[in-house]
Amino acid sequence: MPKIETDLYRAIKEASFDTPFIVDGEAIDGLLYPRFHDTSYITASGEERTSSADVTLYNDALTKAEMVKTGGGTSMFDVSGWFGPDSWEYFHVPKDTEYSEGLNIKRGRSKRKNRDKKLSGRHYQIEPKNPMTVDAYKGALNHFARAAIAKQVQNAK
Repeated sequence: MPKIETDLYRAIKEASFDTPFIVDGEAIDGLLYPRFHDTSYITASGEERTSSADVTLYNDALTKAEMVKTGGGTSMFDVSGWFGPDSWEYFHVPKDTEYSEGLNIKRGRSKRKNRDKKLSGRHYQIEPKNPMTVDAYKGALNHFARAAIAKQVQNAK
């Protein structure tokens, strides 16, 4: 199995989950899911905004299964705190965490600064290597999150 080359951090909006990230020593499902559909929200100033889906979905012509195209996926950064501490939590995927052969970890071309210019880091995207069913993609991402917890425990020893 391939391993990631650096520590990665997934920014997760507070209150996105009803439970902690880890329950009974296991990562909860969904920690590394991208936005599968456009999502509307209200900004602090009261404006309604819509964030586009992170992946493109389609129905397979033969099987009718819902599929995820390549080229989109879950955003992560190689520094913690990219969006700041207010309203955000960060899930850590340690360097050398193994991931599925069906996933592609795409590294951004160059480092960039975050919005408040306090951090410099690189963007990474976890995408399907080939088109795959939504269930298979979710399964691979859940497995990756569980492997990250196992690596965190191993590194703590």
